[in-house]
Amino acid sequence: MVNAINVELQIPKSLPLGEIFIADTSSEYLMKHGFIMPVIIQTPSFLCAPPFSKPLKTMTVMALLDTGASHTAISNKIAVYLDLEVSGYSRLNTAGGRVLSPNYSVDILFPNAGLKNFENLKVDSCNVPFDINLPSEEFMSNKNFGVLIGRDMMSRWNIVWNGPTSTVFISD
Repeated sequence: MVNAINVELQIPKSLPLGEIFIADTSSEYLMKHGFIMPVIIQTPSFLCAPPFSKPLKTMTVMALLDTGASHTAISNKIAVYLDLEVSGYSRLNTAGGRVLSPNYSVDILFPNAGLKNFENLKVDSCNVPFDINLPSEEFMSNKNFGVLIGRDMMSRWNIVWNGPTSTVFISD
C-alpha cells in the first residue's frame, strides 16, 4: 500500500530495515525544486533519559536534500518549537553572505523509509521558507521544508538520482 504524502512524493507504509527508499516524481519537478522528503526531527533522546529527563518533543516536516550544504541545518522556528539549547556556533557561507549560526543537537528519523536514524546529530540553523503556522493540509507541502539535509548526512547513504526515470533511490 502507498501512503501519498503529496502528488510529487509517495512513500510505502513500511519497508524492511536496510531496504531502499524510492521516490517517484516528475523530472520537471526534480529540476525545479530538488528532492524533498518527510523527516521526524526531535529532542535528542539522550536528553530525555535521567539525569536530564527533558521532555521529548517531535515534529514531522519536509526536508530538502541540499548537495551544496556541507552540514545539515534546521529552521530557526523548529529550534524554538522543540525548545533546543544552543550547543555552539558556526560561521556559514550562505547565498546571502557569511553568517554566524547557532548549533543544536537533534535526532532525525525517516518515517516509513527504512533508513537508519541519526541520533544526537549536530545541526546548524538557518532561515528557510518554513511556516510553522500553516494549516495541516499545507504544512507538509514540498514548498514548506524546515530541514536542509547536508552532505554530512548524505555521505552515509547511497543515493542514485535517475533523471530520465524521475526517481531517487536512497539506501544506508
